Amino acid sequence: MEKTFDRAESTKGIEKTLDIIKFAMEMEKKGQEFYLRNMDKVKNPRVRKIFESLADVEDLHYKMLKRHHDTLSDTGDWEMLDMDLCKPCAEKLLTDAEIEGVTLEYDISDITILRMAYLIENDFAQFYHNAAKSVENTAAKKILSNLESWEIQHREAFYDEYKKAMEQNWFDQSFAPF
Repeated sequence: MEKTFDRAESTKGIEKTLDIIKFAMEMEKKGQEFYLRNMDKVKNPRVRKIFESLADVEDLHYKMLKRHHDTLSDTGDWEMLDMDLCKPCAEKLLTDAEIEGVTLEYDISDITILRMAYLIENDFAQFYHNAAKSVENTAAKKILSNLESWEIQHREAFYDEYKKAMEQNWFDQSFAPF
């Protein structure tokens, strides 16, 4: 196994990276809890399916981060990670949602929950972006940058769904702001 740990990285650098990963793990768990908690609250079956898929994706992110946290904590070294590990998850999320068919009926509470989901994913993407810039280890940078790109995919999916919901709501009310 190729070692990606920079031996010059200080104990302080390792501790900082561990703190970032630990916080990221907590964020992923909170994201999963949000999707599980709100999955049955949304009326639109496509949104429900997206929430179900994302709860699983957030759990995968958590497990990957935990594996790297434990490895770095125990050995001071990074495992090599297949960086495509979660790429199929994001693609599957959108494919599964589309297979369910197009349902353009959204409850007003769906719009609110979609907006919250969008903001959560946006916060995650920003966190991973800033975290990747703040670490020195190249493996840590790569992991955090990939997580950022996955969260951006989630954010964009929610933004698109949110826009559809808003436009449908306007249509239902015979109103369009433009």
